[in-house]
Amino acid sequence: MVADELAKDVAGAEALLQRHRERREEIDAQDGSFKTTSQFGQSLIASGHFASDEIKEKVSGQLQLRISTVCIAWSYLDFSNISSS
Repeated sequence: MVADELAKDVAGAEALLQRHRERREEIDAQDGSFKTTSQFGQSLIASGHFASDEIKEKVSGQLQLRISTVCIAWSYLDFSNISSS
């Protein structure tokens, strides 16, 4: 979040919270795809695919880093315990 995105009043804060919730929903919707891709990569590695080294690098590196980064970022922006009354 950058300073330009900080709310200046209650209505702005509620709008910002809603945008964060929507983004969280988008990320959560992709969770299954990330896990499926990782599992598929692991099965290719286990079966001795000719590109196992490259697959292992991608699965253990990029995909896992992306999942971790998203989880860490959203743990800091977890607004689920805030009610918008």
